Amino acid sequence: MDQRATLVALLAGGPGDDRAQSALCAAGELGVLRIAVAAQGVPAVEEWLSPFALVIPLQFLAYFVALERGTNPDTGRKDQPGHARAVAHYRL
Repeated sequence: MDQRATLVALLAGGPGDDRAQSALCAAGELGVLRIAVAAQGVPAVEEWLSPFALVIPLQFLAYFVALERGTNPDTGRKDQPGHARAVAHYRL
């Protein structure tokens, strides 16, 4: 990560928040744009399940940011020549 990156952290009020806050502080040292969202109303789940409850809002964020930037959020950037060449190296 560097100053061109953005880190989004969802804080759900659980024990994982301490780790997320540490990551936000560390990213700040690198000049990363940091966004912390206090996720009120997140369903109460066991701590180990919380990433699953929080991933959907992040997927929506990524989707709408991609649309705003005029990119196709469903291609995984394979519509861009450099990324298509890189993906070709992976065996599925």
